[in-house]
Amino acid sequence: MIAFPIMPSRGCTSTANRRDAAIPISRPFFHSSLMAASLPAQAGVREPNLSLLRYHARMPRPLNERQGLEEERAELLRQITAYRHELGNAPKISKARRERLEWQIRRNQKRMAEIEARLG
Repeated sequence: MIAFPIMPSRGCTSTANRRDAAIPISRPFFHSSLMAASLPAQAGVREPNLSLLRYHARMPRPLNERQGLEEERAELLRQITAYRHELGNAPKISKARRERLEWQIRRNQKRMAEIEARLG
């Protein structure tokens, strides 16, 4: 058990309200959860949720540039389809939202043209 003295607050004259006595601390104080995660667990100390601290799985990467471009092309096609579906099936859509969706479709179509040119 560790005890740290605390300085008295200003204007405190009564002995009942003074906080200059040592206060016991039953568990260590960590400045970051990463530091706490790197130390061994102690009695009375709650272990942090490690799944929030690190992403343990590796992200899948394409084997070469061509495969990466093909994956991006497929993703762009899915996005364009979703934007068109939202434009066509939304009963009432604001003008700003409609313009945004049309802009996203044009942007994705331009990127698709770039990818097609690179793929040959």
